Amino acid sequence: PLAFLKNLPLSQAFNLRLTQLVCVLEPIARAIKCLEGLDTTVGDVWKFYVAITAVIRDLFVNNAQGYPPELQEAIRKIINSRYKEMIGGERGVVYLAGFYLDPEQLSSPILRKSQANVLSVALSGSVDLHQTELIKIFATPCLPMQSQYETSTAAVAALKSQFEAYTRQHAPFSARVHARTPLEYWRTMSESPHADVLAFIAIKIFSLLPNSMPEERTVSSFTRMNTVDRASQKAESVVGMTKIRQHNRRVDRMSKQTSLPSPPTLNWRSVGTLFASAKSAKDAPETPPSNSTAPIPARPEETDDQPLRKEGLDALDGNMDEEDNPCPVVSDNTKSFDIEGSDNGGEGIDLSLPYFRDLLSEAPIVPQGGSATSGAAKTTAAKAFAVVEDIMDLEF
Repeated sequence: PLAFLKNLPLSQAFNLRLTQLVCVLEPIARAIKCLEGLDTTVGDVWKFYVAITAVIRDLFVNNAQGYPPELQEAIRKIINSRYKEMIGGERGVVYLAGFYLDPEQLSSPILRKSQANVLSVALSGSVDLHQTELIKIFATPCLPMQSQYETSTAAVAALKSQFEAYTRQHAPFSARVHARTPLEYWRTMSESPHADVLAFIAIKIFSLLPNSMPEERTVSSFTRMNTVDRASQKAESVVGMTKIRQHNRRVDRMSKQTSLPSPPTLNWRSVGTLFASAKSAKDAPETPPSNSTAPIPARPEETDDQPLRKEGLDALDGNMDEEDNPCPVVSDNTKSFDIEGSDNGGEGIDLSLPYFRDLLSEAPIVPQGGSATSGAAKTTAAKAFAVVEDIMDLEF
């Protein structure tokens, strides 16, 4: 079946198409890897989705791989459809809210005055908060909210006041709070009566884990427990043993560390290093104890799943019904990316910002006119931009 590789024109065409495919899928795969952590927030999902779009946009602008115009339009349509389905709609506001309510993102270059402010519409004083999804949160039983605010109007007034204070970094948000994650930050701020409403909403947002890693790890434990020679166990037994295993591992881990480790910087360089070190440890040969000569048991042979693979490929090659379409929302825009805001006067996100490409790059990307600085210098520079003129000019 690979005899065509002897034909030079066909071989070169195959390699070119394969390179085009890899270059498009690589930023998506890197972003998925970065979002598999337990400290991932909904704001990170928005940030990395924009980063994927920025990298693919650069591919089309430079076009070193020779993407034909019709292929570029098809890829833009897919990206715009996914954006419109997941993030661009009313329910997708939670992703942008998660990005903005992360205190570390107040210094983001996205919010600087030289760029279009993607929050200008969301923060405008013309927005009636009574008509937004935020007010529905107060329908949830919450004793502190019910005892302090008798009506939803009072709660919304407090929310607007606290949101303005957070945006302008006025008290109590001007105080330095040591927190590993945004969730810990807002739990600390919830103790202040001048931040309780906004903190209540932020805690709900950052309590969402936008991935299924805990479930996947639990199912992997099921697989380890339910081996071939123990295949007759009841489901209750497997679940019970998995709970005991997870509890013992949690207790053992907590007993070995004096403090919780800081979450890694969420970009491809740091996450890729963690995966590489974990893979090296996994691939290291196991040695039996010195006082034992017992051989290391071999791994059980994998079952032949070729029929299942063929069935899956046949399903992909088959015609998909319209009702089974995984992306029912389709965008008609094929000339540009919706996230850039080309259809509304350019009020969107500047995808040329090095900030986005740096998230998925193997090497640090320094903005033009900038230089690589130490971590302490970067932190100081970030705090200097904590109060952004574009945000300060907004009316609440």
